[in-house]
Amino acid sequence: MQLYDNTYWNFILIGVCILCFNAGYINSLTLNTNYQISSAHVTGLVAKLSTTTYFHDWNNFKNLIITYITFIFGAIISGLIIDYETFHLGAKYGIMLILIGIVQSFSIILEENCKNSIYFIWTCSFSCGMQNGLTSKYSNNIIRTTHLTGTTTDLGVTIGHIMKGRINEIDKLVLQLISIISFFCGGIFGTFAYYKYNHYALFFSSITSFIIGFTFFIYKKVKKINENNLFIN
Repeated sequence: MQLYDNTYWNFILIGVCILCFNAGYINSLTLNTNYQISSAHVTGLVAKLSTTTYFHDWNNFKNLIITYITFIFGAIISGLIIDYETFHLGAKYGIMLILIGIVQSFSIILEENCKNSIYFIWTCSFSCGMQNGLTSKYSNNIIRTTHLTGTTTDLGVTIGHIMKGRINEIDKLVLQLISIISFFCGGIFGTFAYYKYNHYALFFSSITSFIIGFTFFIYKKVKKINENNLFIN
């Protein structure tokens, strides 16, 4: 694919930037709690699960396994609502983003009533699973917004391809770099926000999800986009 040869390429770049930033932001919030558990990716969770199993630390095992399961359930919700495996402006992204905002708002309410509870992490993990599930394939390239292992691997492969002369993959490189930088910056701002506002920092993510979701609805309405057109492969 060539950069800017697609009318909706800018939608992809902006969307990836916002969602990766958001994922890094939420992940930093849960990592800075007393539980220090990641909510945006599961590689670390599985690694910790193996360690807690070895040491028979069943209390932490329970917390980690439920965090893992909530992420999966979030992705399941996305699979039930989003029907397409390619980016499609007619898809129900607006509904998903608003639901994510609702879940995050519920997470804040839970923490307000159950101080320093694990429920805050579980609901954050659920919302991250929903977010990662709603992003999809673009030009045969998986867009990952909540973790960087696959993106970093893709980045290395893309650089290797470009070094071999496949210049047409430069826009993939741009997409991958934006994903990594946005996640990193989200983590910085998330850490700052957590130590300043504690769990209330999640309001920023919740409001962002609501704004993007409603903006998507309005755009679809103005442009008269329906479920039967505007695929981007």
